[in-house]
Parts: sequence; structure tokens; C-alpha cells
Amino acid sequence: MATTMTFAQIKTYLDAIADNANGDISISPHDRFWNVSYHDFTTGDVPGVTDSGGRPVPIINTSHPDQSSFYQVLLGRWQGFNQMPSGGPVVKDTTYTIAGTNVPGTKILADILDWLNNSYPEHGSRASVKKR
Repeated sequence: MATTMTFAQIKTYLDAIADNANGDISISPHDRFWNVSYHDFTTGDVPGVTDSGGRPVPIINTSHPDQSSFYQVLLGRWQGFNQMPSGGPVVKDTTYTIAGTNVPGTKILADILDWLNNSYPEHGSRASVKKR
């Protein structure tokens, strides 16, 4: 099944999460890393973040999109990284106001997963998992 989610909607969700964070995201090593082009987001690494081996952490896991770093850290602690946003609140337990509409964090997480599982299209509608 295709998705109606778009990259612009993902960015809006991530902005809402950042705007509602208890801490100042601008002091994090990655800041608002999603405020880049679609190409840079889908092929890039999380700025200023490395894994335990010192390797850059890709934003999207192209082999297993549902394991993408930016999504996994919204769910909870992931590969040694604390849940984001680091100062809270927990995304699944929060409701966000987006364009005047209250959107539960559980819906945001489900929509992000849907976008990832449908090949993370820029403008919506792809239906198969993208592999590189």
C-alpha cells in the first residue's frame, strides 16, 4: 500500500517535536538536521553523531528503513544513544499542535514508520521498500 506521507510532512513533524522539547535543540550536535534537501536527508548522516566505532550514523537505513536512526531514537534508547528529544518529553506520550490540529505522538510515530516502510518518498505514494 502506498503512503500519502511526504518529506515535507516528516520535516513538519520533526519541527513540532523539536519545538516541544524540554531542552534547546540548537545546542545538540545535530541541531535540526532535517532542514536540508530531500536528497541530503535520505542519503546523509546525522551531523556530529558517530557510532561506538567512530563511524557516521546514516539518517536512513536503506536496507532496513524501519531501523533508521532518526526514527529509532524517537522510540527510545537506541545503540547507546538516548531517546530524543534528550530532555523529553517522550514522543509517544505527547500531543503536538500542527497547523492548528492536535496530533498524538503515536500518530506521528506511525506516520514516520509508514513513510519509511514505503520507500520514504519525497512527495508520497511509493509502495516498495527501497534498497541500495
